[in-house]
Amino acid sequence: MAVERKYADHRTPEGRKEILGVADRLAKECLAPRAAHYDATATHPVDSWRDVWREGMLAMGIPRRFGGLELDMPTYVRVIERLAAGCTNTGMTVHMHSTVTRFIDALSTEEKKPFTSGKSWRTESSLVAGEASQKREGERPCG
Repeated sequence: MAVERKYADHRTPEGRKEILGVADRLAKECLAPRAAHYDATATHPVDSWRDVWREGMLAMGIPRRFGGLELDMPTYVRVIERLAAGCTNTGMTVHMHSTVTRFIDALSTEEKKPFTSGKSWRTESSLVAGEASQKREGERPCG
């Protein structure tokens, strides 16, 4: 399943409200119901990552010129806070992923950036999200 979620420009009040609303919904409806399971089993929140991926939020730190969201820092922090309110494990691991994408953009040469490989960030992020486009045995999708 390809994800082509488009958000309004997050630099506008309407755009910020939209993306924060999606983060709130994900946290409450998708991440929170699974949080105790991931804590108790000390496992990576794969199903929750799939939900975050489906909403296009793994692209928070990827520049717009490569098809990402390139959220400004105040909006980004508010999104991570909302995701972490649902599941701390998911919020922290998504934050680590987004931090790495920002470092790659800041420190790598254009020809070495994975974003320029000819694949969209959605394809690359789906691999990071455990092949989110494929349903797996035991998957508990949200929404």
